[in-house]
Amino acid sequence: MSILIVCDRSTELATLIAMTGAAVPDDPVRGFSHPASALDWCENHTPDLVLVDMLMRATNGIELIRRLRALPHMAGVPLVLLLPRGFEQVAASALRHGASDFLATPAVQAELAARVGNLLALRVAQLASGAPGLAAGSGFAGRALVH
Repeated sequence: MSILIVCDRSTELATLIAMTGAAVPDDPVRGFSHPASALDWCENHTPDLVLVDMLMRATNGIELIRRLRALPHMAGVPLVLLLPRGFEQVAASALRHGASDFLATPAVQAELAARVGNLLALRVAQLASGAPGLAAGSGFAGRALVH
């Protein structure tokens, strides 16, 4: 399983990569600090889970999720919007625009680990069932790659 994290704040991105890597130590985690770079990468790769920060300077997280969902091979990939505490009212809009779930930030390790684990388990089940439109993940090598 492969995980992609998109956040334009380097310290927060590094923290999310470390927390996610600790939650799923055998799964590679790739981080992007530029939403456009993440979208470009996803045009040719299919991660198994994507975590997207809501408050980025170049584009907001909901817009990036909408663009990711427009890619046919991303239809079954869980997309999680990372929302600052107090922004929970945005969650309904995010879900309407393609988010699978949301997580309040700063993330709590136990909650992040549980959500990542649950969503990856669902992704494994989707892929095993051969559901239409779901291709195997890109299986990129390495850990904690930041772009």
